Amino acid sequence: MGSDWRGDPSSALLEVLDPAQNHAFRDYYLDVDFDLSQVMFITTANQLETILPPLRDRMEVIPLDGYTEHEKLHIATRHLLPRQIRANGLQPEEIGFDEASLTTIIRDYTREAGVRQLERQIGAICRKTAVSITTGTHQTAAITPETVRRLLKKPLFESELAEPIDTPGIVIGLSVTAYGGEILFIEATRMAGKGELTITGHLGEVMMESARIAHSYVRAKHRTWASTPPVSKQTTFICMSRPVPRPRTALRPVWPWSWPWPASIRAGRSPATWGLPAR
Repeated sequence: MGSDWRGDPSSALLEVLDPAQNHAFRDYYLDVDFDLSQVMFITTANQLETILPPLRDRMEVIPLDGYTEHEKLHIATRHLLPRQIRANGLQPEEIGFDEASLTTIIRDYTREAGVRQLERQIGAICRKTAVSITTGTHQTAAITPETVRRLLKKPLFESELAEPIDTPGIVIGLSVTAYGGEILFIEATRMAGKGELTITGHLGEVMMESARIAHSYVRAKHRTWASTPPVSKQTTFICMSRPVPRPRTALRPVWPWSWPWPASIRAGRSPATWGLPAR
């Protein structure tokens, strides 16, 4: 829930849902009072974090899980596709989606708990197909993953792939969002500086606290490790995490292979075995 130049809906909802005030709720557009004390309001939301605590305190929250990819696939096949085909003036025999094309739309062009954006993307493909059939370019259309990418252009989202990583300074974490779970890579390095800890990637308070704890642990235990050069008050650490979901337009940092990692880690290992680009 947000506010803009048109106003803040939270203040109106606070008055509507408050039993001490809603018996005389004033509609300033009509300039008339309404008795809403006997009205039960049912609202929906995709995430609770954006709802103000005073407003949430006046609600009874019933959490409902979002659709899984398998459920979205079946909803699209049974309901969204027939509705969009009719809405765009097509016949069922003029256009066909296979399972791989719908999966591509779900993974690369939507990131939501529901199916609103999924229906919009299917509708966009149906409209472009209707234009193609009307102009005589095609008689029928079989939608494949390649067709989806050609019609919807560049994918909006990219899912990370879990793979073995033996590069020092990179770990895999798990992020839980309103749209589901995603893995994310957390990368760290150190350099000469003023002993600071720099954290990037729009991390939440919990993850920022975890990064500070890890930083304190390294400073407390570095003397027991064979580190070259040693950790000192002038050593600055940088912790980077890519936001989730991450658009494909985001840049992944390419780290140089000449990092000053501990000699115990670097011993006998060439940059090629690290999976990092050579100079």
